[in-house]
Amino acid sequence: MLQKPLLLFILLSVSLISSASDTCWLLKPSRVFDGEGLRNGWVVAVLGNKIIYAGEETGFEKSKPAGI
Repeated sequence: MLQKPLLLFILLSVSLISSASDTCWLLKPSRVFDGEGLRNGWVVAVLGNKIIYAGEETGFEKSKPAGI
């Protein structure tokens, strides 16, 4: 009885994980800690599970990868 819901959960989880690797998220927090200090007005771009950019938003618009 418990096997069907568990199998469905596993299949949905795997499909979400595989589709998340192609997703780019642009995070706009109020402040970003860069290892040295807090930065105001920065954005963080995450592609899959990697940070691909952290800095001022205008810099990301100039350097963003094609297709994003």
